[in-house]
Formats: sequence, structure tokens, C-alpha cells
Amino acid sequence: MKRLIATCGIYLVFFLPAAFTVESPLNISIPTALNQIFFFNLPIIIIVFLSPPAVKRFDGLLCWLALFGLILLAFIIPSGTAPRITMHKDIYTRICAALSCIAAGYAEEGYFRYLLLKAFNKNKNLRPHVQIVLSAALFALCHRYGGASAMGYAFVAGCFLAILALYRHAFHELALAHGLYNILVLVYATMDMHSFS
Repeated sequence: MKRLIATCGIYLVFFLPAAFTVESPLNISIPTALNQIFFFNLPIIIIVFLSPPAVKRFDGLLCWLALFGLILLAFIIPSGTAPRITMHKDIYTRICAALSCIAAGYAEEGYFRYLLLKAFNKNKNLRPHVQIVLSAALFALCHRYGGASAMGYAFVAGCFLAILALYRHAFHELALAHGLYNILVLVYATMDMHSFS
């Protein structure tokens, strides 16, 4: 029970406030990307690795399948209006933003699909399908800044990733797939559509 309370405390401190403080347009610069990495993602990653996931052989196929599943879900679930994102076009900002995306993948997978599911597993009253839904619902709430469609996508994607986490015991594969998906979303969101016309 102590583990579940501590895990919920992490959610209240790190994830819930972030769901209500995203500004639109979101301007990504080197300072904002480094701030995200060092003051949000890194502390969560450190907390996760205080009780590290079991390391097994990296399954590259599972990583690509998870990434493909996330992209496929993005095409299936209708998209609404997400916050506008602007980014400086220099290479250093792009590198910092990409590192922030990978770090966010590790932080979110570490919390929602490792730490939280591990805490839920300690509670013998929660069946696996309830654990999956609760984890996905909390994950979706953190994506509230993107509107109802972003929350819907995050919920379905959270269920998909939680199923893989529970039954494949994958961590690094899911974190990397999540980070790569974040990069794809960032690239798409910051593309200059006028250059294609």
C-alpha cells in the first residue's frame, strides 16, 4: 500500500500539474527542451531507476511493432485541434527537442507502464484489465492539454502499451518506441505545410 501511495504522490507532483499548464502555442527552444529534460523527465527517470526494471535482451522487433501500433492508432482515432507548436529551426534546438522526446518516452513509460503497474500488481485486488484501464486513464489525463481527441488517443495508446508491458515485460522497447513516436509527432506538428504546396 505504501508503494501505491508513493507512486500516486509522484503523479500528483509531476504529471497532473503538467496537464494543466501547457501554453499554446508551445514554443520549443533549447532552454525549454533542456528544462523539460532536467526538471521533469530526468527526476522521473531517476525515481524509476531507484527500483530498476529487469534488463533482458532488447527486442528490436517489439520496439518497431509498438511504434507501428502507435502510428496506426493515430490514423484510426480522429484528431482534434492540438496545441500549436513552434520550434526554432537550428540543429541544436532540434537535437535538444529530440532528446526531450526520447526522455519523455522513458519518463512516461517508466512511470505509467513500469512503476504504476508494479504498484498495482502489489495490490492483489486489482485484476490486470483494471490495472490497464487505470494506468491508461491516468496517462490520458496527462494529455488533457491536447483536448478530448488527444486524451482519447492517449487512453487507447496507454491500454495498448500497458498490455505489452504486462504480458511482454518490455520496458526499453516501449520507452524507445514512445520516444520515437513523440519525435514523429513533433516533426509533423512543426512542418511547414506551405513548402509542400
